[in-house]
Amino acid sequence: NEQNWSQEVATDPVGGLVAGARANVPTGIGWFSITAEGTYTQRGGDAMLDDEVVAGAGESSPIRADYITISVYPRATAWLGPVRIHLTTGPTLDQLVRSRLDPALVPVLEDATSTVFAWTAGVGLGATVTRGVVAEAELRIVEGLGDAYSGPFISLRNRSIELVGRVGIPWPPNRKRR
Repeated sequence: NEQNWSQEVATDPVGGLVAGARANVPTGIGWFSITAEGTYTQRGGDAMLDDEVVAGAGESSPIRADYITISVYPRATAWLGPVRIHLTTGPTLDQLVRSRLDPALVPVLEDATSTVFAWTAGVGLGATVTRGVVAEAELRIVEGLGDAYSGPFISLRNRSIELVGRVGIPWPPNRKRR
């Protein structure tokens, strides 16, 4: 997770957790489906603000936020033998659950936005592990389209690069052919 500030601010990215559930719904077109996902997501960054700009900021000022994230996006899948590769892209909505700011940043970032819109794009690999279990790994980027925090003269947006692992049950279940 990292943050893009509206003005030049040095930042360090930080790690966070993404945990949730998803459904991949077939459309009737074999390679095309729609994915809906709900997750608990941690975003944030460490800002390195000059003490002359923000009194008391020190060397590193942490910003952390927890969100309930909802994403719905189309998914294109190609089969390479037993392995599937997929591409996804679509809108994401982050609903703020909890915000934690370094106290020195409170005058600079007065408002934590309760609902933030973003765009997600990802690529992944998957395979059937057993008849009733599939496993996937996905690398994706989530780019904030709206401000996550704002103040009188500065704002910031979130950007996350996420590595997601999934284990699930395929739907519809395998049926015997007649």
